Amino acid sequence: MPITPEQLAASGTEHGHQAAIFCWAQQSGIAELKWLFAGPNGFFGSAAQKGKMKAEGLKLGVPDIWLPVPMDGCYGLVIELKVGKNKPTKEQQEWIDYLNNAGYYARVRYGWESARDTILKYLGKM
Repeated sequence: MPITPEQLAASGTEHGHQAAIFCWAQQSGIAELKWLFAGPNGFFGSAAQKGKMKAEGLKLGVPDIWLPVPMDGCYGLVIELKVGKNKPTKEQQEWIDYLNNAGYYARVRYGWESARDTILKYLGKM
């Protein structure tokens, strides 16, 4: 029996909720979700690994989830995922504001279900 998004999100962590979104996307059968991806900004490795990632272009505040599928005049959907009482950092909010002004549909969402619903609405599937 395949793992469910609910099982992944049960940990209550941002990692669990983000894994739940990608599990749901894979199981959804929605063709556009082939392009859904996440960046490594939440990666916490060694200082050396962090230095390599910064040298490769890692930037503070870049949102978690990207769907580069143009819809209704937007270049794509971008989601900064949060759980619980977490709030966006100053850098995350700057990215969200910039992306919205640049023609993307960028939002902060709390929990995988809210992110899923935002994806469905963006794609006109809800």
